[in-house]
Amino acid sequence: MVDGRSVMEQFNEIKSILDRYSQHKLALDEFIVVTSIIDKLPPSWKNFRNSLKHRKEDINLDELGTHLRIEEDLRKEEKSKSEGSNHFLSKLSKRKVNVMLRKTMKMKWNLEGANE
Repeated sequence: MVDGRSVMEQFNEIKSILDRYSQHKLALDEFIVVTSIIDKLPPSWKNFRNSLKHRKEDINLDELGTHLRIEEDLRKEEKSKSEGSNHFLSKLSKRKVNVMLRKTMKMKWNLEGANE
């Protein structure tokens, strides 16, 4: 799995591959599949991966999908909140720059007027 794509999209691709195996009567142990998917989560999901690995009870493929969806939704929400605050800060910074420019221009204009 890679960071540049949706984890759920990648998870669904893996599930479709597993479904094709099932159609050909090739069964894979679900515990091994779930563990493999957890091990292959993207690097930015390291903490979440570790929390899933250290759970006391085993989870099945559907439960893993639910956990991944919830985590991805939370990450998207956090990202949009942080982008919104960054946007606000950038606007705030622009305002400060504009105020400073105006003050500088006023001071310069006052100095030029005083020198005449």
